Amino acid sequence: MIMSLAWNDNTNMLAALADGKFTVWYYPSAVYVDRDLLPRTVFEKEARLVPKTVRALLWENWA
Repeated sequence: MIMSLAWNDNTNMLAALADGKFTVWYYPSAVYVDRDLLPRTVFEKEARLVPKTVRALLWENWA
């Protein structure tokens, strides 16, 4: 289940806290080009110690 989701307008990247993981999709539109490329554009990190009340509120000026 997704706990929090954030989109970065400057870089067109997507970040989510879901299922005990922090996930960033560097190029989420790759799914429209070739679904086999999508796993190569993902960063995942365990986030089991993150409380369930955490929310991604702002994600900008990353580039």
